[in-house]
Formats: sequence, structure tokens, C-alpha cells
Amino acid sequence: MPGGRVFSIEGSLQAARKRSPGFASAMPHDEHQADRDWETYVLLEGTRLRIQQANQEDLFLNIPVRTPQVRELVFRDHLP
Repeated sequence: MPGGRVFSIEGSLQAARKRSPGFASAMPHDEHQADRDWETYVLLEGTRLRIQQANQEDLFLNIPVRTPQVRELVFRDHLP
């Protein structure tokens, strides 16, 4: 599976505002809206992340795959 860097939604919006004046005016930044200690990421199920930090060993995080809650599927040949 190919690799790549993952960016947070907040970081991506901040970078887009710096690159594009039109985007910045269309999506103004509200300082009170975001928690400075929180970042949001969008990842696919089954993704394996490698987290790298300076002076630390790499950590690996597996994003789970959802499984159906119902284990039995019943087909009916007529409506009730």
C-alpha cells in the first residue's frame, strides 16, 4: 500500500488560507472555534499509521475496520 503524509483538517485549512486569498475570505478563521489542543484527521478504515516524533521510537496505530453488528442475514421471499 502506498504511503504518504497525513495532515489534519485544521492544518490543511490553515495552509489553504495562506496560499489563497480567495479561500481565506470565503473560509474565515474563527480563533474561538478551534481547540488548540485538538486536531481532526480523516482516515480510511484499515489504514496503518506510523507516528514519528523527535527523539522517540516510531509508534504504529491500526485504524480498525467496521464489521456488521448483525451476524445473521435472513432473506424473505414475501413481504409481511
